[in-house]
Amino acid sequence: MSINRNTIVIAKDDILTTPIDDDLGLMNIERGYYYTLNHIGKNIWNLIESRKSVHELVDLLLRDYDIDYGSCEKDVVQLLEALVKHNLVKVCNLGG
Repeated sequence: MSINRNTIVIAKDDILTTPIDDDLGLMNIERGYYYTLNHIGKNIWNLIESRKSVHELVDLLLRDYDIDYGSCEKDVVQLLEALVKHNLVKVCNLGG
């Protein structure tokens, strides 16, 4: 599934999480995957504990980080694609 600015993302509720200093460990018990997010990834994970579009995520991140919209969106999409690959999030596309 292609992720774009209109994609809706939510963290799967069966993923175990544990803080590791400023980072966050994620465990997909079903698939046996362990994934570590840095502090920015941890912030994104916390934001997607409730449904968010990629556009909403980027807008929220721009409030906290000094980065341009395009770069932020690219980085967010890249992270979300990795999370999808490891079956850590649920997504749906609304178009465009």
